Amino acid sequence: MNWITVTLGIPLCMVALTVVLSMGSGIRWLTSLRAAQRRVVIAATVAFVGTGVWVVKLDDAVITGRLGISELFQIFCMALSAVLLFWVLATHRGIPSNWRTGCAWLLAYSFACLLSTVVSPAPLLTIYKSLLVGLDVLLIAAGTSVFFRKGDAFVLADLVYWLFALICIGAAAGALMLPQEALKPISGVIGVQLYGMLPYVNPNELGFVCAVVAVLSIVKWGATTEWRRQWLHLSMASLSLVGLFLCQARTSIIAWCVAMAFVASTIKQQRIPLALVLLTLIGFGAKFWLSGTESSAVQLSEAYLQRGLSEEQLRSFTGRTELWKSGWDMVMDSPFIGTGFEAGARLGGERYGVAVGSHLHNSHIQVLANTGFLGYLLWLGMIAAVAVLMIKRTFSLRFPVQHPDDRMHIGMVAAFGVALIRTFTGSVLLSHSFSMLMLIAIMVYLGAPSRVQSNLPRPIKRYAAVLD
Repeated sequence: MNWITVTLGIPLCMVALTVVLSMGSGIRWLTSLRAAQRRVVIAATVAFVGTGVWVVKLDDAVITGRLGISELFQIFCMALSAVLLFWVLATHRGIPSNWRTGCAWLLAYSFACLLSTVVSPAPLLTIYKSLLVGLDVLLIAAGTSVFFRKGDAFVLADLVYWLFALICIGAAAGALMLPQEALKPISGVIGVQLYGMLPYVNPNELGFVCAVVAVLSIVKWGATTEWRRQWLHLSMASLSLVGLFLCQARTSIIAWCVAMAFVASTIKQQRIPLALVLLTLIGFGAKFWLSGTESSAVQLSEAYLQRGLSEEQLRSFTGRTELWKSGWDMVMDSPFIGTGFEAGARLGGERYGVAVGSHLHNSHIQVLANTGFLGYLLWLGMIAAVAVLMIKRTFSLRFPVQHPDDRMHIGMVAAFGVALIRTFTGSVLLSHSFSMLMLIAIMVYLGAPSRVQSNLPRPIKRYAAVLD
């Protein structure tokens, strides 16, 4: 465990030091926001806090009516966030009519989720989770309403980035303070797997968060010239990469590599690909040196990715293929409206071979099982709408990109790509979650005019509804 303490402790101390040095900038950023913008920021932060699990959670709370501290705290946070968002929409600009960023698809998807209540094994759970998707729609509407100027486009994205960074910091701190809880023993070359403690996050979700933070930290590091911010983003990149390494979330590792290849090919700056190579080599080289084995680096990497699993387990994606078959059987039994949003697969899949409280480890199959083809087409339309806008805005840039805003756009495209890759082996972007908050920030960013559009001499008609 000593090498884990060192590899987590050094970047964590660097992050703590640079956060203290940069605290003045954060305070100035917060005070520079208008009142309505601060309400949206607070609402998003409260929704993030309510999304996390901070104490032991009762899986059957909604069915049995026994609401624990975690459930009551989440309900309070979501209610407070909804009040703040309604306040913004009622007093600022109302609900904008600019639905191009996929928000209309998300609203329709929330109704499809609500419709699945009629077949849900836990109707109260389905209604509650559907309302949370409606809260996401409110957050997009309020965010698009107040963050409509060129300088405001990345406010919510920066907020989500730092909230994700807090998850990484909490996981590292938990591993140092409570190693028995945060570092669970498993088979494999490392022998342990990192779990998030503040809040409680499983390794797969934590790996996704670390991959997103690592990508954006490297992009932000290359986009700033202020030394305190450079050290802060470098520290966060190192911490999140160590966390990703210890989570052993293989899909997120692959997604991070793909995202960094995209970033390095679009941003002409030697520091970014150099950071990619050096940080990767340092991580694997340190493990190879500290392990004391005579194995080659290739053999060690293979053993790391196998995590001590047998060939049969690897061929079945650690049992995921069986879950996907069971999920497809659920889809065939109720193809139109599914078996109940966030309840059918988790609580009604036992007769299909799905353990109670589990999920299907594939967003596409889980949406189909939960809401049927009706909900899936709407969900897919939302993802496609965001992807099309991201691609269009990307092709409007001049390559290689140099402006800081353009670099941030590339970083957000890379983060979105990480989430898309994760949809094939995990449950992301399908309900109110950390990944959905990231998608909301992307939608709000796409709802504002781009840097090039903002510099045009005349106002853009398609944004007139937001500016009224």
